[in-house]
Amino acid sequence: MIKFYSLDSKLILSYTPDRAGNERWAIERIEEGEDVLLKRTFKFKPEDVYSKSDEDEFIEDDLFNENEGTIEFVLGTVVEYSLGEDRCNYYEITKGVLVEEFSIFISTELELDVKYFVADNNISVFDTIFKFLSEDLYIGGFHPNALPLKDFLLLIRNFPNTWEKKLYARSRLTSILRQYFENVEDATKKYERYLNKKISGKGSDLQKMFKKQELQKYQTILDKIKQMLASERGYSENQWQKEILQIILLLFPKYIFSFTEGPIRTDVNRRVDFLLVDAGGNIDILEIKKPHDIPILSNREYRNNYIPQKELSGTIMQVEKYLYHLNRWAYKGEKELTEKYKKELPVGFSLKITNPAGMIIMGRDNDLNVEQKLDFEVVRRKYKNLIDILTYDDLIRRLEFTINSLRNA
Repeated sequence: MIKFYSLDSKLILSYTPDRAGNERWAIERIEEGEDVLLKRTFKFKPEDVYSKSDEDEFIEDDLFNENEGTIEFVLGTVVEYSLGEDRCNYYEITKGVLVEEFSIFISTELELDVKYFVADNNISVFDTIFKFLSEDLYIGGFHPNALPLKDFLLLIRNFPNTWEKKLYARSRLTSILRQYFENVEDATKKYERYLNKKISGKGSDLQKMFKKQELQKYQTILDKIKQMLASERGYSENQWQKEILQIILLLFPKYIFSFTEGPIRTDVNRRVDFLLVDAGGNIDILEIKKPHDIPILSNREYRNNYIPQKELSGTIMQVEKYLYHLNRWAYKGEKELTEKYKKELPVGFSLKITNPAGMIIMGRDNDLNVEQKLDFEVVRRKYKNLIDILTYDDLIRRLEFTINSLRNA
């Protein structure tokens, strides 16, 4: 039987052998100057014995408690850790007792139990952990790299036991046998049912980790768009496009490269505002128009419908032609564009023309009435398979929704 307690800034492990067999085996090994290995996990040297005597030499009587055969070892010491104004205490486990190369620190808030050290069939928990870990381990407390107590307890609950290993072995065997024989038990289902009952592991909450930075990023973008729309006349067309391009690349991180005035070979050479390139090298095109306070839909109905204004319909036709000619350019275009931009691309990275799509950023929809918004949505969905039509108010709404979602997460 193993128990733990702390005394005089020391963490003590008290070991009492089972009644069966030699109850003094551990004491006898220490007396002979040999190490003691408890449950294939705790490895103690003679100098690790906890003595209540002030004398330096080993006194046999100090090994005994109320039960004959009980022996006590110093498992670690209590150390303080501070982070700013926060302070906490850890048990620093004596190096070499559990693992040789790295230090282990366990928060004193955890009430120690042997199950935190020894798994089923006397498997050392920490020896297993350090087969995958190559740094000091902090459990609980304020250390920035600490494994939270709740996740450590989750790890212990999910530590493979003998029954789980047996189920896994049966699953592997029956999965092979079932390919050749009928009426073979499906042990895989039993193994999966067992795993489903166990609590799943939990990774880092990435959204929480980057929440502050993401909020700051999206709020800055939102403020930037609103400021630009409020002072549109202060921007040239070229300046406006460059500023909006930066925003688009932040809102659509799938695009990792952009090229201004990308060429498209036809009988008449054409140039798009921007070529966008994703991580696979696939090309899309982007057209950016200043709002100019020009409505995107007519103010008057035509046969009970609001139709696109010339600026919108003309831009849609322009982008459709770009896509048509880009697709016709195909393989030859891929080679020419890759060669043109090779100095700006990573070595071995090639551009691809694979059903490219278009994106149009233009106009405002904040003054549209309900019927106009419905008809505008009809127009957008008509071209959805080829062209994504976004107004500046779409960008604002997308940012506001994202910011609210992050704040409420």
